[in-house]
Amino acid sequence: MHPVPANETERLDVLNSLNILGTPPARGFDGICRAARALFDVPIALVSLVEADRQWFKARCGIDLEGTSREVSFCAHAILSDDVLVVEDACEDARFRDNPLVVGPPHIRFYAGAPLVLAPGVGVGTLCIVDHAPRPFGPGEAEKLADLAAAVIAQLEAHRERAAAEAESVARRRSEELLSRKHEQLVHTETLLRDIIETIPDAVAAYDADDRLILFNAAYKVFYATSAPAIRLGASFEEMVRYGLERGQYVDAGTTSETRAAWLDARLAARRKDRNERVVQHLDDGRWLQITERRSESGVLVGVRTDITDQKRAEMRVRRVAETDALTGLANREVIWSRAEAALGRRRAADARGALVLLDVDHFKAINDTYGHDAGDVLLKTTADRLAAAFRNSDTVARLGGDEFAVLVTGIEHADDLVRLLQKVHQRLTEPVTIAGKAIVPGVSMGAAIYPADADTAEDLFKSADIALYETKQNGRNGWSFFDPTLRERAERRRMIATRLRGAVEANEIAVVLHQQVRISDMTHVGFEALARWTLDGDPIAPSEFVGVAEEAGLANQVGASILERAIDLHVSLMRPGRDPGRLSVNVGATQLLDPAFPERVDEILRRRAFAADRLELEIAEHVLLDRGADRIETTLHRLAAMGVGLALDDFGTGYASLAHLKRFPVTRLKIDRSFVRDFATDAENAAIVRTIVGLGLSLGIGVVAEGVETPEQLALLRGTGCADAQGFLVARPTGDARELARQIASPARGVRRSQRYYRRVGVA
Repeated sequence: MHPVPANETERLDVLNSLNILGTPPARGFDGICRAARALFDVPIALVSLVEADRQWFKARCGIDLEGTSREVSFCAHAILSDDVLVVEDACEDARFRDNPLVVGPPHIRFYAGAPLVLAPGVGVGTLCIVDHAPRPFGPGEAEKLADLAAAVIAQLEAHRERAAAEAESVARRRSEELLSRKHEQLVHTETLLRDIIETIPDAVAAYDADDRLILFNAAYKVFYATSAPAIRLGASFEEMVRYGLERGQYVDAGTTSETRAAWLDARLAARRKDRNERVVQHLDDGRWLQITERRSESGVLVGVRTDITDQKRAEMRVRRVAETDALTGLANREVIWSRAEAALGRRRAADARGALVLLDVDHFKAINDTYGHDAGDVLLKTTADRLAAAFRNSDTVARLGGDEFAVLVTGIEHADDLVRLLQKVHQRLTEPVTIAGKAIVPGVSMGAAIYPADADTAEDLFKSADIALYETKQNGRNGWSFFDPTLRERAERRRMIATRLRGAVEANEIAVVLHQQVRISDMTHVGFEALARWTLDGDPIAPSEFVGVAEEAGLANQVGASILERAIDLHVSLMRPGRDPGRLSVNVGATQLLDPAFPERVDEILRRRAFAADRLELEIAEHVLLDRGADRIETTLHRLAAMGVGLALDDFGTGYASLAHLKRFPVTRLKIDRSFVRDFATDAENAAIVRTIVGLGLSLGIGVVAEGVETPEQLALLRGTGCADAQGFLVARPTGDARELARQIASPARGVRRSQRYYRRVGVA
């Protein structure tokens, strides 16, 4: 049996008095439903009204059901209290664990329902959200859900008022028909008629065939207070309207002479039509009126003005909730999307050109992680305020979600105007922000697409701007880019590679080759670097390309784990008594190092293969140490070092890593970038850099390996600097062939033997 409130009879009376059960979908309720689903990121949101034996869904998102029996209704429990009912895991709740809606479709695991309380203790239904997985739901979230429920209650009350108004309207229409049929009798009973209309709260007025006022009640002057001096029997309708128009009584008429003239022409034309007309007016005192006019057979025009101010305010409150970002007060995604559609649909000269600008706050997640979510909210609000101040009122500034913003700029005369605007906006957005007592200089990446040149639909416009934004990020962030067609081609290739890469990871198609490293002093084998290889439809894809795509597509951890496992498996296969494959170096990226579980994942891979941690060396690019999440990366690296895993700093000297970084992070080897080795013999500056890096490694007790060694001369010069190890095509070419790798371990490569002869010829010991 479902629970029944003690005041069930009263509750059902209140519900039935709404006259809403079984009515068609309504935009106001549907908007709140969509807002609830988006705000709480849930698949299902409902406005449920609980009847005697069932619950009926006035609005629903994410579910096809129009209702259920009350017996299985969660909402039947929620209406027992005026507080939000939260069921974080239905499977753990004795009331619901056997409920058909839990064990069967729609498989409810999480439920939160805010009761729709129209009077103390009288809940007619709920605004509820549902998820297919359990989740926590704190007091702050419950308060937000209750706020949305208040908007639903306002809609219910507005509906009740409209229904009552419609009932009154029916009565008024009948009265008007009676007045039309009994015109001669009413002339003789004018006093009685006036008594009747004075009891009506609406404003009533009648005009003869010449459109002159012949009857009105006191409410008519009250409603039109600005025009009251001109309202008198015998005055023409146009005369009274012009009086109010000149004094700003009609808000929706505008403020210019042109808009007011057009408004007056439309109003007078509507009165001349034979059919009934309904007009909504917004007056200067904030009042909203709904006007219903009907002309009788004798030519008398009777009009009734109903005050719908409360209804309009309720609608505006709901619209603000549905269309406004709660944190920043900016427009939301739906608003800017619809305005982009409207802008692209217009063909007026002033709107012929415009632009959509998408922008992100660079490294926002790192700021959130470092300073906390409150600090992140401060940065988002500051960014929103600066954006709103930088653009015109005619432009639309919106927050799309997270740290993503968008601006629809209309009426762009020249592309140069947009360039100057973006320069000014970017400068403003990147000014310091004080967060948690510290001045932070935020970076902002922007991408712009111009319409109609770059797109003729809203969807294509957003895609083009997003592609331009990606280009900015690829070029180092903190700037802006404009869309061009070649960027779209590159974006389509990235999407294709991401799709195919996901399948390649699942099918274990990412191959590994090993590149030999030797000790320069005696040319003996010391280890290998693992290099990833992937072939797509017969064409090799460069690691720099597919690894970058993996980072974007959220596949970095899966790809990295696959490469590490295959590299260790190949390395283990080379182990034999008397044959030591040495150290194994594997490249890792920032995404892996930012994952707190990465050390445990590495440890598990090593233990499953009985692979000693001190044989493994992880290579990271120099720029990774400069990531805004460097504190988390430092923690990960020290945990790996404690396991015995080595750390090589790749491409050393090409970035901005400093001695402080070598002290801060547990670096065990430096890798000299191939660009310095290539010109070692001919470029004095490169030679000095190489000698400095080697000297730095020797003084700090850190090993040094030179990459890209291709000639005996380069190897001889490196030997003269005291560089410990070398790697390059002179030593060996990367290969995955076990026999060739075994041969490399056993004896120096041909290029090394040539180098040994070269040493003897030039007199290097």
